Amino acid sequence: MKFENGIHAITNEQYHSSEGISRSDLMRFKKSPMHFKHKQSLKETPSLIIGELVHTLVLEPHFFNDRYIVNPGFDRRTKEGKAEHAEFMIASEGKRIVEANHFTEASKMADAVNNHMFKQYLSQGYRVENSIFFRHELTGLQCKVRPDAWLGDIVIDLKTSADASFRSFQSSAYNYGYYLQAGMIKRALESLNKPIKNFIFVVVEKEAPYAIGIYKLDDEALEFGVNEFDTLMVELNKYIQKNEFPDYGIQTLSIPAWLKME
Repeated sequence: MKFENGIHAITNEQYHSSEGISRSDLMRFKKSPMHFKHKQSLKETPSLIIGELVHTLVLEPHFFNDRYIVNPGFDRRTKEGKAEHAEFMIASEGKRIVEANHFTEASKMADAVNNHMFKQYLSQGYRVENSIFFRHELTGLQCKVRPDAWLGDIVIDLKTSADASFRSFQSSAYNYGYYLQAGMIKRALESLNKPIKNFIFVVVEKEAPYAIGIYKLDDEALEFGVNEFDTLMVELNKYIQKNEFPDYGIQTLSIPAWLKME
């Protein structure tokens, strides 16, 4: 599925199945060109499912009942249980079935965000979950991003994390490509003549007390993400032009610096 460059109000499923290089694609490329070539659909782990539910409950709660239905569980060993399950399956047509324990966990995290003072900023006309397709100027390749929420020169990205403390999230931001994601979104909005001045992460922990961290990227961090994006795209384009996607190759293995210090 291919979309023209610009803003599109499409579903999450349409976004992931569409053409265009995403942050996930570039993270696979960082591992090896072969991993980029061997694209796989995201595995629906409990963590991903809960994260998606949190996003909907916080950013698009009015769509929740249209998209999801919670499975209360049925004792299908009984006649009554079988009948109830059959009725449930009819009612769930066209909706995504989620397990009750996943919904409960997501609801607790969403409640923490919705009750936080920062939530007031999301009620001011933000564009939510819009997809942006754009041309990367240095390579001509089409890329895509899906900002959680943005208004004017402010972008807000909602994350769930086992640890939302400063040092932990600073490490996660690099390991999981959050700087890269910010850089891509900056480039995407620039393609629409909409510069970014503030990129803000709202991070909620996955366990009680569901503490929240609010982190604004400084100019250096945002520029780091832009440079990483451009560098990876230029490198990726070389392999695409050659149509060669090698694995790790032959390398010399040495003792890591941290081991020498022990």
